[in-house]
Amino acid sequence: FYTERKRFVEERRRAARAARALFERMRAEEESTRPRFRNISGYNTGAGPQNFEFRNDGTSAATDVTVLKPDESEVLARENIVGPDSIVRIRTTHQALDQDGVLFRFKTAFGSEWQLIVHLNGAEEVRNVARNYEPEVEAE
Repeated sequence: FYTERKRFVEERRRAARAARALFERMRAEEESTRPRFRNISGYNTGAGPQNFEFRNDGTSAATDVTVLKPDESEVLARENIVGPDSIVRIRTTHQALDQDGVLFRFKTAFGSEWQLIVHLNGAEEVRNVARNYEPEVEAE
């Protein structure tokens, strides 16, 4: 019994290491290809609400895209799919976009759900990522 138990524990450790390695590889691949949104439109710093265009500069599509104010109080745009080099249009003020940014929620081809704050200057903050392929951590 002791020998079988020891073998079983070692098999579980190997399987956990393999799952972790697969997760790390998939996460790196997703990070390198994921959608990235960047403002491509001009703006007037003194004007009120303006139209802004954000292009997906990533190499993969974003699905179920919702663009919101960062406090999630207002939906600015919804798109079913935003492919590479495709555009999402929103209407907001220069000041709001410059100071607070906008929140992009979307899914990737990997099935992960992302929440990003994108600022006017191109800065991007990852608010949350839920990866459905992350292995569960087992207690020893």
